[in-house]
Amino acid sequence: MGSRESLARAVGHPTRVRIIAALEDGPCGLPALAGRVDGDRRTVARHARVLEQAGLVQSTSSPQGRTYALVGQPAFSDEEYGTLSAASREAAVAAALAHAHTAAAAALEGGGFDREDVHVSRTALRLSEAQWQELVDEFARLLERIEAHKSAADDDAPIRANAVLMLFERPGGGREHAPVPHRDDEPFAISEGLERSWELAEELDGALHAPVTDWPEIIALADQLRVLARAALAAEMRAVDGAAVAATG
Repeated sequence: MGSRESLARAVGHPTRVRIIAALEDGPCGLPALAGRVDGDRRTVARHARVLEQAGLVQSTSSPQGRTYALVGQPAFSDEEYGTLSAASREAAVAAALAHAHTAAAAALEGGGFDREDVHVSRTALRLSEAQWQELVDEFARLLERIEAHKSAADDDAPIRANAVLMLFERPGGGREHAPVPHRDDEPFAISEGLERSWELAEELDGALHAPVTDWPEIIALADQLRVLARAALAAEMRAVDGAAVAATG
């Protein structure tokens, strides 16, 4: 698998998020995959190739055509996440949120929230640093139990489920944050931000002009465009600050 920076960038595109989600149901050929993600074959093949280079997807060729299979999930340990650049962190989080949204929206449409014992909640709270760390540890223990269930799962088990865990700070909390350390050996290029923004804008335009308006899809695309724009702005400001420091030095 490539570097964690490259992996974070690879999954930070809505089409690639949909490809990963589609392949969770099992391998499929290019025509079927293009149908699942509602894209043309050439575009889907291009994005699948990026995921293959990142070590998440594997393709095989046969006389019947090319088949794609999911061989890994875009996961980062706490240590790996801490070494990512600020732009790559935002790309990784944006992809995770988009993936969670895609799965939840499909479940909502397909009756996945009809059970009486599903759990969906959001809790706003104020924490000390020690309490924050306690929750981080508790989330880690729960994730370990989830992964243990996943490893021991029987292919014939009747329930197919998704579990989403999130713990994050709210904006405007009034607390001063120390600058987040980030690596700049693979900086987020403004040209990359522009290219991906155009891609998202084209997908948004297509979604807005579709015969049936898919508002969850529009929201997901708009959210990713917002995060991408913030990452590009942060990169631009870092470049300006770096130039200013160099000029005064």
